[in-house]
Amino acid sequence: MCASASAFSQNDDKKKHAIDVDAIRETELTGDVGLKPTIMSFPADAKSVSQFLKHFPGKKYLTFPESRANSIRLLDSLPKPWLNRTAAQLTSFEGVAQPGEYYVFQIGVYAAAAPLNNITTTFSLLKNGGKTISEVTCFNTEGVAFTGKSYKKKVNLNLKRVLPLWFGIQVPDDANGIYKGIIQIKPEGLAPTTVSVAINVKGDKIADHGFNHEGKLSRLAWLNSRIGLDNDITCGYQQLNRTDNLIKILGRSIKLSAEGLPLAIETYFDNNNQHLLPNSQPILSNKMKFIIEQGGKQLAFAAGTTTFKDDFPGATHWTTLLKNPDVNVLVHGTAEYDGFLGYQLDVTPVRDIHIQDIRLELPMDAQKSKYMMGLDKEGGLRPDKWNWKWDVVNKDQDEVWMGGVNGGLKIKFKGANYRRQLVNIYYLFGPLNEPESWGNGVKGGIDINTQNKGALLNAYSGDRILHKGETYHFNFDLLVTPFKLLNKSVQFGDRYYHTDIDTVKNFVSSAVEHGANIINIHHKKDIYPFLDYPYMDENLPDLKAFIDSTHAHDLKAKVYYTTREISVNTKEIWAMRSFDNEIIMPGPGMKTRTLVNPKGVHPWLAQNFKENFIPGWVATFTHGKYKGRQDLAVLTAPDSRMNNFYLEGLDWMCRNISIDGIYMDDLALDRETMKRARKILDRERPGARIDMH
Repeated sequence: MCASASAFSQNDDKKKHAIDVDAIRETELTGDVGLKPTIMSFPADAKSVSQFLKHFPGKKYLTFPESRANSIRLLDSLPKPWLNRTAAQLTSFEGVAQPGEYYVFQIGVYAAAAPLNNITTTFSLLKNGGKTISEVTCFNTEGVAFTGKSYKKKVNLNLKRVLPLWFGIQVPDDANGIYKGIIQIKPEGLAPTTVSVAINVKGDKIADHGFNHEGKLSRLAWLNSRIGLDNDITCGYQQLNRTDNLIKILGRSIKLSAEGLPLAIETYFDNNNQHLLPNSQPILSNKMKFIIEQGGKQLAFAAGTTTFKDDFPGATHWTTLLKNPDVNVLVHGTAEYDGFLGYQLDVTPVRDIHIQDIRLELPMDAQKSKYMMGLDKEGGLRPDKWNWKWDVVNKDQDEVWMGGVNGGLKIKFKGANYRRQLVNIYYLFGPLNEPESWGNGVKGGIDINTQNKGALLNAYSGDRILHKGETYHFNFDLLVTPFKLLNKSVQFGDRYYHTDIDTVKNFVSSAVEHGANIINIHHKKDIYPFLDYPYMDENLPDLKAFIDSTHAHDLKAKVYYTTREISVNTKEIWAMRSFDNEIIMPGPGMKTRTLVNPKGVHPWLAQNFKENFIPGWVATFTHGKYKGRQDLAVLTAPDSRMNNFYLEGLDWMCRNISIDGIYMDDLALDRETMKRARKILDRERPGARIDMH
């Protein structure tokens, strides 16, 4: 059935939500998840809480410092042990760390008598005589986005709710002794609370900041990583070069018009994509045009000087201002070494003006628009005519590719309100936003028609009034295909082996017997039990031993590793849940019904997560070390700091267990994160593979 307005269910129309349903095995949701309650699992009763609060008359909120050993689980209740705290214990924390450790702890905030708005955290230096520790962060209130940009975050708390604030401290390698400082927590309009912090640093320097010990939760530092955020190119590509308005990348060239849009795009790939030719072939049949139409006439623009900023070897950026008495258009463009062109077109009216249409015209050569995929076209030959309208409720579509074997273009249309959608069977829980610019309500659409034997794509938005003081963002991304030369040894030499058996006892011998040279290690295995968290302490020695065994037989070993969802067995899951839907995707919780959970949600999630989540994969172990247990997963939000965590985990696996790549399933990672992943693999494990399901 189609989803209701509340989006609790999903459309199981196979055409719209294609999935191999044989891979989803209906399971009675009664298995042992293996996660036992802790002292943080048991809520105090209302009467006891009321008695406790009488000791703190007039307090609007209370703080409860807590060690990393006891992750705060309850968000709607005070845990029983907290009611034994004295006033001094509510405002002091003591911990023990090793030199070099990334040390984490919590401070629970309880809104006792009023909702709390805009909660801020500030820190002093932690001092020990003349020595100091300065690297302190609160993961809830600040961070590093997956784009690498630092940000501050507004944090609120409803009445009678608990907010676990998670803090990280980078202890210097040479630290020793007791370091003291304060953390100040202040809701807007209320008096601050000062929590004294004392960290006793002793013992030997810990390896790799403590990342090798999951129980320390030091891996939370991975959330704020900038690993791979440089401008280097990845394996198989060449440096991007630019001379004036001509940009050259591997096998392709882009010439910009005076307006900053592509005047010509050409390919040098031969018909087999195995060699580069001395002479080029056109992909465009004419220049791209961005048109604003009023009264049946196209507005004329005076183009200013195009200004470039080169970030070699990987990219170049440019801006061009187009001026008209009624409206200005600022063109921001980016070209990257793999064939990516990103455009942000900012349309700003000088006065209120009624316009007939704003559109983009993309004319393509006949040979380089022979095939088409996207905008509700599943693939194959491009039809003579194709008319498409925006419909994000029923169509997970915002892009189209047209091309030939050795040249083509994919274009993706975006607005300022762009968000990355959830994928496949979860789309309706996180659909696309219709671009407020291109979509323009029900007025926008895309027509593709044959013109001069080639194709003309016309992305139109229809009539509207442009209001003075507002800016309208007509953004789009282009990918110029193909990306690089065909690697025949990889294309025709790689032979993959993977199965859904719980145990890997005969994996290597079976792979060799069948002629495979690469083994994909899925989750739900005795060496890798829990989804998207391969580096669990309890399975890591077995996983490493297996990978060593594959290498001894001249095989490669890759792990299933994606970001769509994450196991509840993840040690950092409770911290991730406290970041206000930033990492754990919000949803209807126990009311959710999906193809994976058609009869309802596992009772463990009801008891522990309770609300505001989307249940994901359920894996039931029928054989081996974990027989009788179940692994549950919840969906993660796209484009979050989870990407940073994922990449640091990838780097850690490359360095510590020598994986030979990753097998990715149903993900919607952005291109920047994928570039970072490729750089990590190139640098740590040259020749490592990425393949996708």
